[in-house]
Order: sequence, then C-alpha cells, then structure tokens
Amino acid sequence: AADVIPDPVGEEDSGGLPDADALIGQGISFLGGLVKTLKNPDASKRLVDSLVKEDPATGQASIRIPVSDKESVLQFVSLLGKMLK
Repeated sequence: AADVIPDPVGEEDSGGLPDADALIGQGISFLGGLVKTLKNPDASKRLVDSLVKEDPATGQASIRIPVSDKESVLQFVSLLGKMLK
C-alpha cells in the first residue's frame, strides 16, 4: 500500500511559518497532481482552458493564475529575481 501523506494545510510552526514537512508534503502533492494532469490530454486541455483567457475584442490570450494576494506575488517575483542574479 502507498504511504498516505497527511493533508498539511494549516500546519504551522511556532513562528507562524508553514512546517517544513507540511510544506514538502504540499509540494509533492502538487507535483503529483500536475504530472497526473499532464499525462491526460483531456485534463491538460481543461487546465489550459482554466488558465488561459482570450480577450473577445482582440483575441489576445493571457494567462490568469488565481493567487491569494498581491503581496505573495511580489514576494515570489522578488525571490525569483534574487535567484537569477
């Protein structure tokens, strides 16, 4: 039987940060779900349809990714910028 990873949502250390094991579990779960989706052509199309929006007036496509808040995106972009230096 496969090991079951407990749902790590909401688990935090005493500093209010996500627990390392919970964070790793979330990452593994996300990657597993993504791989499963990408292996299935119908599921892949549904994923793309949910992320790509077309402007009806211009036909221009853009990627729309739901995020928890603007600050999280800023932190991610800043971290990415530091990694690319």
